[in-house]
Amino acid sequence: MRFYQNAFLLSSFLMFFQSCGNKQITEYYTFGDEGINQQYEVDRLFGYLNGVATTYTIEGNLLSKYHYRRGKAHGRAEMYCESGAQLFSKAHFVNDQIDGIYEEYFCENGQLRAKVLYDLGKLVEVSEIFDRKGDSLFSGDHSDGNGTVLKYDEYGNLSNRFTIKNGLVDGYFVSITNTGYKDSTLYVNGYNEEQDYHFSLY
Repeated sequence: MRFYQNAFLLSSFLMFFQSCGNKQITEYYTFGDEGINQQYEVDRLFGYLNGVATTYTIEGNLLSKYHYRRGKAHGRAEMYCESGAQLFSKAHFVNDQIDGIYEEYFCENGQLRAKVLYDLGKLVEVSEIFDRKGDSLFSGDHSDGNGTVLKYDEYGNLSNRFTIKNGLVDGYFVSITNTGYKDSTLYVNGYNEEQDYHFSLY
């Protein structure tokens, strides 16, 4: 009798063990378009993202590749240009917060466009920023997560100006168009009440 009880317990354990781990899920484009939209891994037991998640263009080119742990971005994250051959940006996440060096590149030639240092979601420093010709641009007067930050479009024209306090946008975030038009949005400790979201530079 004990043998059958032990066998039953072992069988139940194996069934539970097999139900755990990751399950690969593939989603496809709809409305008549053919091709994979995204692939991702979910935990069989709890259903959250756990593993690698990738997205693709309708042509099948890789657009993004993120690593997840227990439903949160955790580990290396990569974004690709539309062709899928050129890396657009790379970063590292810790429990859904960008952490460490973020790098962004020009799709045309693969040259570095920006290098930004984050500390668990907080901007510390824009250490390098370039236009598409490779000329260095002034990133603003800031250090250790405090001061003024400047951001440019790919042609080197100033597109945004804002201040950060303890790594978060604090004050008016100014957007500047090519025609010189300026618009501003107020943030307090990285949060905008009207739009109800926290701001992230990249």
